[in-house]
Amino acid sequence: MTTIHSLRVPKYIYNKIDLKDRTEKNAIKNLKSHRSDDTEVAYRDLQEKLERKQKLEDELDQLNTEIHHLQHHLRTVRRPRTPTEYTFDVRIVENATSLKFDLCGMYILVVGQDGLHLKHKMSKQCLHSLYYPYLRKYQIQREKEIVTIETGRGSTIGEGELHFRTPRAKELYKCTLALARHHADIVTTYLKQGRRT
Repeated sequence: MTTIHSLRVPKYIYNKIDLKDRTEKNAIKNLKSHRSDDTEVAYRDLQEKLERKQKLEDELDQLNTEIHHLQHHLRTVRRPRTPTEYTFDVRIVENATSLKFDLCGMYILVVGQDGLHLKHKMSKQCLHSLYYPYLRKYQIQREKEIVTIETGRGSTIGEGELHFRTPRAKELYKCTLALARHHADIVTTYLKQGRRT
C-alpha cells in the first residue's frame, strides 16, 4: 500500500513568496502615493499658472480700456473746434491805403485765430498783421469778388481800408467773421474770469 504524503510548501519558500508579494504591494502602494503626490503638485502648479494667466489677462484688458479712453481723449483734444487758419490767394485793389504802403499785386492772406496776416506771395514773409480788435468793418461785393476790411487806429496800417479780390470772396468773408467772433468770445470769457478772481 502506497502512502501519499501531503504536499507542503517548504517554510523558507513560503517566506520568500510572502516577502516578494509584500514587497510588490508596498512598491505599488508607494508608486500610487508618489503618483498622487506628483499629480497633486502638478495640479497645484497648473492652477497657479492659470490664476497668473487670468490675472495677466485682466490687467491687459484694463490697460487696453485705459489706452482706448486715452486715445479718445487725445482725439478730442487734438481736434480743434475751429481750424487754426485759412489761406487765400488775393489781389489787392489799389486805393489810398494800399498806395501808402506800396501794396499791389498778388499776396497770401492768412485768416488766423488772432487776426489777418498779409504775406508776400513768393517769400511767404509776413508784411502786415491786422488783429481783430483793431478791425472795424467787414464788407463783401459778391459781383466783383471783393472783400473790404476797414482798419482802426490801433492797426499796423492805421485807419484805412484794404480791398482783397479773390474768387473765394464769400468764403474769405465768412471765415473772417467766424474767427473774429470766436476771438471776441475768448477775450470776453477771459475778462469775465479775471474779474471773478
